[in-house]
Amino acid sequence: MIRAGLRRAATLSARTVALAGLAMGYGRLSVGDFAEAVRPLTGSDFPPVETVVIGLRSRDDVTGLLGLVPTLEEAV
Repeated sequence: MIRAGLRRAATLSARTVALAGLAMGYGRLSVGDFAEAVRPLTGSDFPPVETVVIGLRSRDDVTGLLGLVPTLEEAV
């Protein structure tokens, strides 16, 4: 589903895409489950998309995701 969204964003000439960690708060999706969905996409290109910003609920979620997908970079 994430890959399809990024492909769609590319067809719309998006350069920056915001991605929410849906279902991680009130749903039952864990940080580990979200990491499994994101990890295979980290080496993929979706031109002209240059930046994907992932919005998460808490600092703990950010720390957890960065630990599980070390190729991600934390925004400052």
